[in-house]
Amino acid sequence: LSDKGKNLLESLESVEVSDETEVIFDWLSKHYKKLDKKIGNEAKTRRYIESFSQKSGIKKNNLIMLCTAFIRDETNMEYSHMLEYVFYKPKTAFETRFNLHESRLYKYYKDNENYFNSIFEE
Repeated sequence: LSDKGKNLLESLESVEVSDETEVIFDWLSKHYKKLDKKIGNEAKTRRYIESFSQKSGIKKNNLIMLCTAFIRDETNMEYSHMLEYVFYKPKTAFETRFNLHESRLYKYYKDNENYFNSIFEE
């Protein structure tokens, strides 16, 4: 693509971070700091939270419950040592756009979908 095409594509895929996402990010970042874990790139993490929430339909407290379960799960330590990677970790340096189906958190949700859906209904 030309520079104009790249700029257009980027503007179409950019997300505006909502107040709800800010609250979720603040809570999760405080939780991570208590656990002596890293946050990563804060702006990117906010965008990942917003994209994850929009594309998965998981919002507010349900998203926080999902994240805390994911963080506690020992099998996901590779992806939960940094908050940014909980939502998305690109496979290569050239992958720049959020992909829900490559998100470890989303895969974790899908693997345990019945359990989380029953919790979300309460």
